Amino acid sequence: KEMDIFGKAHFLIAASLINGAEEMSKDVFNMIISQSDQTGGKFIINEMFDDGFERILTSPLRTNAAVLSAILAYEKGEEGKRLTKDLPFKMVRYITQTRKQGGRWENTQENVFCMNALVEYSMAYEAVNPDINLTASIGDAALGNAVFRDMTDAPVILKRPLGGGDPGKSTQAKITRDGTGRFYYSVGMSYAPMEMRKDNIDAGIDIRREYSVERDGKWVLLQTPMRIKRGELVRVDLYLSIPAARNFLVVDDHVPGGLEPVNRDLATASTVDADKAKNDYAADSWFFHYSDWSYYGMSRWSFYHKELRHDAARFYSEYLSPGNYHLSYTAQAVAPGEFTVMPTHSEEMYDPDVFGKSAPAVLNVEK
Repeated sequence: KEMDIFGKAHFLIAASLINGAEEMSKDVFNMIISQSDQTGGKFIINEMFDDGFERILTSPLRTNAAVLSAILAYEKGEEGKRLTKDLPFKMVRYITQTRKQGGRWENTQENVFCMNALVEYSMAYEAVNPDINLTASIGDAALGNAVFRDMTDAPVILKRPLGGGDPGKSTQAKITRDGTGRFYYSVGMSYAPMEMRKDNIDAGIDIRREYSVERDGKWVLLQTPMRIKRGELVRVDLYLSIPAARNFLVVDDHVPGGLEPVNRDLATASTVDADKAKNDYAADSWFFHYSDWSYYGMSRWSFYHKELRHDAARFYSEYLSPGNYHLSYTAQAVAPGEFTVMPTHSEEMYDPDVFGKSAPAVLNVEK
């Protein structure tokens, strides 16, 4: 019980090889998955260490690769096969998405453990080259066919638009296979709600947005419906918290029509105004709820790309470890009127079921 998860993973591999250790294997397996975060497409082991571990070799990715090897060993037994279900593939998605564009991971041990786990997974699940004919349908209506003859075949996308009779209707997506080999699929639906939700949505990402205005030398937090005067400088703070590692994450903050972001990359922008987003915070800001905020560009595992446009501010990261992240920019009120401030949206680009939305707001810009 005192072992870290990396140690427990190797203990599970050893226990899986011993006759009579089935109950012990089950206990260790449950200890491991109790520290996990699972979404529709990925399964991630999430283990937090104190700062003292930063000076010795420890890696969340190495740990996840070791756990994948342990699960593959454990599921060779009947009890293990019943408990693990689709966990191996979900772990493979996380491990492969964290790989660098150059085809490798961060250090030697990560490369060794990740490659070893992927080879073991391939031997267990992909030993047979696919020779498959697939037929997909939605309810009683055929959606299309797909044929796969090799591991390197391109994905096939089958889709149809929503019809007038679809809202409120219960139906089922069905895939029928004929042939041998393993195939992978996902089912998704894109839609627009009739009414906008008034509160935050946390589907694996908690994101909040604050508007503050500088008055009498202090930042004042605005509450919806917000009121400012044309020409005033608005500070926009975005606070993002994630319980487990996220890959290829984007934050898209819609800018209402009455505001214009101050982009310090433009020669005509005021760097003094742009830098005000780095100063003190309003007294009742969400910033004071945590003390471990990670900021834009502070490390390779943080947000590193930013786009300030007239309609939106966007931030991007290839990989974020679990924790709290703070993003900010300033904007100037340029046009009077009443504007709807659309929710800030954040998601994993290749797993959009992992997302978060802030609450919408109303902004009034007075002359």
